[in-house]
Amino acid sequence: MIGRRTQAARRRAKLAATTVAITTILLGLAGTARATSLSAERADDDVKALRDDGRDGFCSAPPERLSEHAAELCPMAKEVAGCEALVARCKGEVAEKPKAPDVSFLEKLGPIAQVLMWVLIAVMIVGIGYPLLLAILKARRDQAVADPEPDAPRPSRAPPPEELPDETEAEVLMLRAEEHRRRGDHARAIFAYLHASLRALDRREQIRIAPFRTHGEYVRACRDQAARAELRAIVREVEEVRFGGATATDETSSRVASRAALLVRGLPLTVMTVTMLLALVLGLVGCGSSGPKLQRANDPAGDDLFLELLPKQGVKLSKERGALSSLPLPKAGEKEPALIVDLARVPLDDDSRDHLLKWVKAGGVLVIAAHGPWKALGYELGSGDTSELTVPPLDLGTVDINDDEVWVDESPNLEELHGGLATPRSLVWEDATPLARVGKEPYAMMKLLGKGRVIVLADDQLFTNLGLARHGNAGALVALLSHMHRHEARIARPEDGTSPPTSPFSSLMRAGMGLGLWHALAAVFILFIAVGTRAARPTPTPPPQRRAFTEHVEATGALYARTKMAPHALAAYTRWVDERLRAQMPRGGVDLAAWVAHRAKEDEASVRATFARAQSAQSDEKPRGDELIVLKKLGNLYAAATADGNVRRRS
Repeated sequence: MIGRRTQAARRRAKLAATTVAITTILLGLAGTARATSLSAERADDDVKALRDDGRDGFCSAPPERLSEHAAELCPMAKEVAGCEALVARCKGEVAEKPKAPDVSFLEKLGPIAQVLMWVLIAVMIVGIGYPLLLAILKARRDQAVADPEPDAPRPSRAPPPEELPDETEAEVLMLRAEEHRRRGDHARAIFAYLHASLRALDRREQIRIAPFRTHGEYVRACRDQAARAELRAIVREVEEVRFGGATATDETSSRVASRAALLVRGLPLTVMTVTMLLALVLGLVGCGSSGPKLQRANDPAGDDLFLELLPKQGVKLSKERGALSSLPLPKAGEKEPALIVDLARVPLDDDSRDHLLKWVKAGGVLVIAAHGPWKALGYELGSGDTSELTVPPLDLGTVDINDDEVWVDESPNLEELHGGLATPRSLVWEDATPLARVGKEPYAMMKLLGKGRVIVLADDQLFTNLGLARHGNAGALVALLSHMHRHEARIARPEDGTSPPTSPFSSLMRAGMGLGLWHALAAVFILFIAVGTRAARPTPTPPPQRRAFTEHVEATGALYARTKMAPHALAAYTRWVDERLRAQMPRGGVDLAAWVAHRAKEDEASVRATFARAQSAQSDEKPRGDELIVLKKLGNLYAAATADGNVRRRS
């Protein structure tokens, strides 16, 4: 009884929640449970704003060759305002080029700037060549200073020049050095040039002048590599005069003056810097284009407008990427982003399809733009009788209740929405709820699957740039997507539908090279057998041992018979038999003939006669004619004496 009352209370609670939701919709109040910001009323205005912002290339500047998918959308082009160029392209005509915009003042200066650019390039070449020439001359002068002639007479030492005040500026010191040079006092001139160089480097914080430092310390402390080389050359010239006893001449002061001018004034560097900056400015001015601005979204079958429309409608696009087969299953109590898959762009393999079904049953929301049937889901595609698209108003009597949560759209379509398609296609799906129709046939349907839901569109025409540009289609799409009940969505990319291979073998199998791989493995095995067997170490087959011994004996006997060596054969065999039998006689035995007669059960006198004839045979004697008979008798005696195998051996 108590259980029945509890169930009745739950039903009344759900009915009350539904009533509150319906009342809220009728009153037009915002902030309902789980409200979204999708608005079918302003969807067309959002698309128009995007087109005005430059995403109208598919209408104003379509590609010269339309893809097969884009060509299927051509019947819709005449329904879109401002798509005359696309209509002409669909008919195979060449549309008029858009009028070039007004040229700005900076773009008018382009030709003049290009001429000045070439002039500045020439100046830069001269500016680079001049320092190189100075470097070559400097290297020659340094060689002359570093390697003087050993036999050259050294002039008398000049008196040290007077010191100049430390506070004198570098430019003033340069002027004083020029005055000393004009008067012919070259020793004071080169010292003034050195002092001016040091002052200039100190001003640029390359060195720090101090009374306790020497000229060599200044050279080693200079931070600028190029300035250090020039300063070292000046110091060498000055110390040759002050401490080396050399005489400062006009050539010496001229060399020092050119180096000091580089350090004090830095003229080549300044000219090069200004020249390069001016060339950069003129290059930027001269690169202005007088053609039309680049138009974005120039593919009629592209999804640029769709990707821009969702954020305008308040749907956050997830940046998650990766294979759909590894998509984590939704956790209890968490609302994962809805997944939008255009099967015309994202082909799914078997692993991805199976995993997506598990993902939906666990609580995911899947939106599919169909491109062929999906047997696991059970829907099929058909053709419609008209291209008019109709989205019926939201049925307030069937508010969706799923997982004890009431989902209400912020701006539901309370009125019937109309759009249009290029090619009418319909959807056949058993036990699914129709969301939109093409004529009388369903175009979009929804089905609850486990804890989640699947929304299927018959094709992806509403996702394309041209499809959204047609009046009414944007609102129809937004009304269909409002059934996602999600604030965030993930758009599947073409590479997401392919599962990563688990091994190189599976990768080749997936690429359609399985049969070739098996053929290759079979060929490798056959090659291994064919070549590997020959490469193995050869092992000759040994002949049967008894046969080889028999043939050896027969060959030896034939040799003895041919050479008439019967006495030798008898003598050799007698020695062998004698050794073998004596080795088998009992310890202490001496009479071999008596022992053999006893073992062979033969007459002792006959055995003694046979042994006496055999032992009297010599290898070098002439044959008597009875050698083979004696040899045969001796062999029979040996066989009879050792026949039972119980002969004891000597220890």
